[in-house]
Amino acid sequence: MTSLTSVQNNLCVEQTKVINEHGLDNLVSHFFQVLKKIHHNWHTRRQLKALSDYALKDIGLTKADAFEELNKPLWK
Repeated sequence: MTSLTSVQNNLCVEQTKVINEHGLDNLVSHFFQVLKKIHHNWHTRRQLKALSDYALKDIGLTKADAFEELNKPLWK
């Protein structure tokens, strides 16, 4: 499992790359894209969590598949 410090370091490296390659405006744009992805993942994973076993089977997922998705970090 990835530690919080490792995740923070990876995010800092990614932000530094964006600033170096595209400037501060793109960093702000990248930040809002990440926030949008987090919101989307939160919303869809909340819906996934509410699905019954039958509904999961209907869309071709197992409980293990759902569990794996629900335990990913929100930014992934």
